[in-house]
Amino acid sequence: LRSPDYLFYTVSYDSTAVGFSIVLSFFESDACLLEYMAIDQEWRGRGIGHLLFSEIVRHKEVFGRYFLVEVDSDKAETPDKCDRIRRKAFYRTLGCKEIEGLRYIMPQVTTTSPPEMDLLVYRHELPESIERSHVRKWLQSCYVGAYGMSADDPRIEKMLKNLPVNLHLI
Repeated sequence: LRSPDYLFYTVSYDSTAVGFSIVLSFFESDACLLEYMAIDQEWRGRGIGHLLFSEIVRHKEVFGRYFLVEVDSDKAETPDKCDRIRRKAFYRTLGCKEIEGLRYIMPQVTTTSPPEMDLLVYRHELPESIERSHVRKWLQSCYVGAYGMSADDPRIEKMLKNLPVNLHLI
Protein backbone atom coordinates (compact mmCIF):
# COMPACT_ATOMS: atom_id res chain seq x y z
CA LEU A 1 0.00 0.00 0.00
CA ARG A 2 2.90 2.35 0.59
CA SER A 3 4.50 1.76 -2.81
CA PRO A 4 4.33 4.91 -4.95
CA ASP A 5 3.98 2.66 -8.03
CA TYR A 6 0.48 1.54 -7.03
CA LEU A 7 -2.72 3.55 -7.06
CA PHE A 8 -5.82 2.22 -5.31
CA TYR A 9 -9.29 3.56 -6.00
CA THR A 10 -12.56 2.69 -4.31
CA VAL A 11 -16.15 3.65 -4.91
CA SER A 12 -18.40 3.51 -1.89
CA TYR A 13 -22.03 4.08 -1.10
CA ASP A 14 -23.11 4.63 2.51
CA SER A 15 -19.67 3.54 3.75
CA THR A 16 -19.83 0.29 1.78
CA ALA A 17 -17.31 -0.38 -0.97
CA VAL A 18 -19.16 -1.15 -4.20
CA GLY A 19 -16.15 -1.07 -6.53
CA PHE A 20 -12.39 -0.79 -6.59
CA SER A 21 -9.40 -0.77 -8.86
CA ILE A 22 -5.65 -1.23 -8.65
CA VAL A 23 -3.36 0.60 -11.07
CA LEU A 24 0.37 0.03 -11.43
CA SER A 25 2.19 3.09 -12.71
CA PHE A 26 5.42 2.37 -14.55
CA PHE A 27 7.48 5.46 -13.77
CA GLU A 28 10.25 4.49 -16.22
CA SER A 29 7.64 4.22 -18.96
CA ASP A 30 4.85 6.26 -20.51
CA ALA A 31 2.35 3.56 -19.49
CA CYS A 32 0.28 2.38 -16.55
CA LEU A 33 -1.42 -0.98 -16.09
CA LEU A 34 -4.93 -1.55 -14.81
CA GLU A 35 -4.14 -4.54 -12.64
CA TYR A 36 -7.68 -5.09 -11.49
CA MET A 37 -11.08 -3.42 -11.51
CA ALA A 38 -14.27 -4.83 -10.08
CA ILE A 39 -17.77 -3.62 -9.33
CA ASP A 40 -19.99 -5.52 -6.92
CA GLN A 41 -22.41 -7.59 -9.00
CA GLU A 42 -25.45 -5.93 -7.39
CA TRP A 43 -24.15 -2.51 -8.45
CA ARG A 44 -23.28 -3.30 -12.06
CA GLY A 45 -25.13 -1.54 -14.84
CA ARG A 46 -25.40 1.73 -12.92
CA GLY A 47 -22.43 3.51 -14.49
CA ILE A 48 -20.09 2.96 -11.55
CA GLY A 49 -17.47 1.20 -13.70
CA HIS A 50 -17.53 4.09 -16.18
CA LEU A 51 -17.20 6.58 -13.34
CA LEU A 52 -14.32 4.68 -11.75
CA PHE A 53 -12.45 4.32 -15.05
CA SER A 54 -12.97 8.02 -15.86
CA GLU A 55 -11.60 9.06 -12.48
CA ILE A 56 -8.57 6.80 -12.85
CA VAL A 57 -7.54 8.13 -16.26
CA ARG A 58 -7.87 11.73 -15.02
CA HIS A 59 -5.57 11.11 -12.04
CA LYS A 60 -2.30 13.06 -12.25
CA GLU A 61 -0.22 9.85 -12.25
CA VAL A 62 -2.20 8.42 -15.18
CA PHE A 63 -3.41 11.34 -17.30
CA GLY A 64 -1.52 11.71 -20.58
CA ARG A 65 0.01 8.26 -20.32
CA TYR A 66 -0.97 5.08 -22.10
CA PHE A 67 -3.29 3.04 -19.93
CA LEU A 68 -2.94 -0.71 -20.52
CA VAL A 69 -5.76 -3.09 -19.74
CA GLU A 70 -5.32 -6.87 -19.63
CA VAL A 71 -8.64 -8.49 -20.42
CA ASP A 72 -9.70 -12.10 -20.92
CA SER A 73 -9.76 -12.76 -24.65
CA ASP A 74 -13.14 -13.18 -26.29
CA LYS A 75 -11.61 -15.05 -29.23
CA ALA A 76 -11.52 -18.47 -27.57
CA GLU A 77 -14.54 -20.71 -27.14
CA THR A 78 -14.89 -20.84 -23.37
CA PRO A 79 -17.81 -21.42 -21.00
CA ASP A 80 -17.61 -17.77 -19.95
CA LYS A 81 -17.34 -16.33 -23.47
CA CYS A 82 -20.42 -14.11 -23.00
CA ASP A 83 -18.82 -12.52 -19.92
CA ARG A 84 -15.57 -12.01 -21.85
CA ILE A 85 -17.41 -10.32 -24.73
CA ARG A 86 -19.32 -8.10 -22.28
CA ARG A 87 -16.15 -7.15 -20.39
CA LYS A 88 -14.24 -6.29 -23.56
CA ALA A 89 -17.19 -4.29 -24.91
CA PHE A 90 -17.27 -2.34 -21.64
CA TYR A 91 -13.67 -1.21 -22.11
CA ARG A 92 -14.26 -0.43 -25.79
CA THR A 93 -17.15 1.91 -24.87
CA LEU A 94 -14.64 3.79 -22.71
CA GLY A 95 -12.33 4.30 -25.70
CA CYS A 96 -9.93 1.39 -25.25
CA LYS A 97 -8.52 -0.22 -28.37
CA GLU A 98 -6.83 -3.54 -28.98
CA ILE A 99 -3.32 -3.90 -30.40
CA GLU A 100 -4.04 -5.66 -33.68
CA GLY A 101 -2.32 -9.01 -34.06
CA LEU A 102 -0.81 -9.09 -30.58
CA ARG A 103 -1.40 -12.42 -28.84
CA TYR A 104 -0.78 -11.31 -25.30
CA ILE A 105 0.88 -13.90 -23.07
CA MET A 106 0.23 -13.24 -19.42
CA PRO A 107 2.91 -14.83 -17.23
CA GLN A 108 1.84 -17.66 -14.97
CA VAL A 109 1.71 -16.37 -11.39
CA THR A 110 -0.22 -19.20 -9.72
CA THR A 111 -0.29 -22.97 -10.07
CA THR A 112 -2.88 -22.71 -12.83
CA SER A 113 -2.17 -21.43 -16.33
CA PRO A 114 -3.49 -17.93 -17.04
CA PRO A 115 -6.41 -17.56 -19.42
CA GLU A 116 -5.89 -16.35 -22.97
CA MET A 117 -5.67 -12.57 -22.73
CA ASP A 118 -5.83 -9.51 -24.95
CA LEU A 119 -4.12 -6.21 -24.26
CA LEU A 120 -6.16 -3.05 -24.68
CA VAL A 121 -4.84 0.51 -24.67
CA TYR A 122 -6.45 3.77 -23.64
CA ARG A 123 -5.24 7.33 -23.80
CA HIS A 124 -7.09 10.61 -24.08
CA GLU A 125 -5.58 11.15 -27.51
CA LEU A 126 -4.88 7.70 -28.86
CA PRO A 127 -2.97 7.40 -32.16
CA GLU A 128 -4.08 4.99 -34.88
CA SER A 129 -0.94 2.90 -34.53
CA ILE A 130 1.96 2.29 -32.16
CA GLU A 131 5.49 1.27 -33.09
CA ARG A 132 6.38 -2.32 -32.22
CA SER A 133 9.44 -1.11 -30.27
CA HIS A 134 7.16 1.03 -28.11
CA VAL A 135 4.87 -1.92 -27.40
CA ARG A 136 7.97 -3.95 -26.50
CA LYS A 137 8.78 -1.40 -23.77
CA TRP A 138 5.23 -1.66 -22.42
CA LEU A 139 5.42 -5.45 -22.35
CA GLN A 140 8.77 -5.30 -20.58
CA SER A 141 7.33 -2.89 -18.03
CA CYS A 142 4.40 -5.25 -17.41
CA TYR A 143 6.60 -8.32 -17.13
CA VAL A 144 9.10 -6.67 -14.78
CA GLY A 145 6.83 -4.36 -12.76
CA ALA A 146 3.68 -6.45 -12.42
CA TYR A 147 5.00 -10.00 -12.59
CA GLY A 148 8.62 -9.86 -11.44
CA MET A 149 9.88 -11.41 -14.68
CA SER A 150 12.94 -10.46 -16.70
CA ALA A 151 12.82 -7.70 -19.31
CA ASP A 152 14.43 -10.27 -21.62
CA ASP A 153 11.72 -12.87 -21.06
CA PRO A 154 11.44 -14.87 -24.34
CA ARG A 155 7.63 -14.58 -24.28
CA ILE A 156 7.95 -10.88 -25.09
CA GLU A 157 9.79 -11.60 -28.35
CA LYS A 158 7.34 -14.42 -29.08
CA MET A 159 4.45 -11.94 -28.85
CA LEU A 160 6.15 -9.46 -31.19
CA LYS A 161 7.99 -11.79 -33.56
CA ASN A 162 5.75 -11.71 -36.65
CA LEU A 163 4.15 -8.32 -36.13
CA PRO A 164 4.72 -5.33 -38.42
CA VAL A 165 6.77 -2.30 -37.37
CA ASN A 166 3.61 -0.25 -36.82
CA LEU A 167 0.80 -1.92 -34.92
CA HIS A 168 -2.73 -0.68 -35.58
CA LEU A 169 -5.11 -0.05 -32.74
CA ILE A 170 -8.52 -1.51 -33.48
